Amino acid sequence: MSTIRNGEATTVQSVAEVWCSDELGALVMQVRQTGVMGQKTETKLTKIARGEPDAVLFQIPADYRIVERIPEERKSGQTGTVGSGPVTQPAVPAELHPE
Repeated sequence: MSTIRNGEATTVQSVAEVWCSDELGALVMQVRQTGVMGQKTETKLTKIARGEPDAVLFQIPADYRIVERIPEERKSGQTGTVGSGPVTQPAVPAELHPE
């Protein structure tokens, strides 16, 4: 990459160092050094816990519910779009909906 500095073209070097783990199948460290000033950025994967994740992470919370957004009708003189504003109600099984 070239930049112009003080009227002269200079080449800005960028160096990236990447460390991967075949065993983990993951990028474990990346070091980038860029710019004229040699700005360095380092990203690391740390505190690696091998094994199965806790099953609780994949459970649906007990208070979880599905809600539907019901559009609001625009009143005369009201600006904005129809249905603006968060209006929700609990989901009702299809067999309970009046036709």
